[in-house]
Amino acid sequence: LVCLPILIIWIIQDGVNFSYVALYISLSNKSFPTIAKFICKKEKHKNEEDRQVSLLIKISVFRIMNSIVLVDVVNPYSSMLEYDHKSELWRLYIIFRAEIVTTTAWQFADLSGNFQRHILAPRMKTQEKMNLAMRGSAIFLADRYSNMIKFFLMAIWYSPVYPVVLFLGMFALITNYFMDKFSIMRTWRSAPKIGRSIGRFTRRVIFPVCILLMAFNSFRTWPRFPYDGLCEDIDSDTNTNKLSSFALPMNVT
Repeated sequence: LVCLPILIIWIIQDGVNFSYVALYISLSNKSFPTIAKFICKKEKHKNEEDRQVSLLIKISVFRIMNSIVLVDVVNPYSSMLEYDHKSELWRLYIIFRAEIVTTTAWQFADLSGNFQRHILAPRMKTQEKMNLAMRGSAIFLADRYSNMIKFFLMAIWYSPVYPVVLFLGMFALITNYFMDKFSIMRTWRSAPKIGRSIGRFTRRVIFPVCILLMAFNSFRTWPRFPYDGLCEDIDSDTNTNKLSSFALPMNVT
């Protein structure tokens, strides 16, 4: 997990086609819940609700760091408004496309569920084992909530400088809604009843934090607009220094 962000930064700075980087980000976002579930099994929780909330926090933090923070940090401000494929907005579009296409295709294929139903189930020795193999893939609400939070935060984080990203986020959420509906009806097994803790935590904690982050990014973007490089700092290069944008706006004479 520590080497994963370093590897992403190295790939981006090494000049590799960003489509491969976006595919890597999408696949890592899809595979990390398996690691998070293993970690949560080693932890002690009062009940399954607390375990799901802990799983939600882990997956959401990883996906936000992987899809938003790293891409935003490693790219200089001057790349935001470029007109070629090195633009940060173009890379954002590539990430959205990879997340929508890869996640939807992987979920629709349901490789593990189809393998259990069509390969393992007919070869079971008892009726009970065959019925267990025919149950379908397990569903974790923490995984589905974190996927929604990822698209929501990606959309509102970049909306101050590129409002069209809100439509990309809307399309991603609609696609996930219908894909999840199909999976619930066709491929996933019945989920256990875990109460309302995860929904309450998302509504009362995560969504307000996302709105505060959007307000912070809007405050950082609109007063100064650090993407055109018109007001460069004398002592430091503001086009490449991300930390300089966190200072309060100052009058330039």
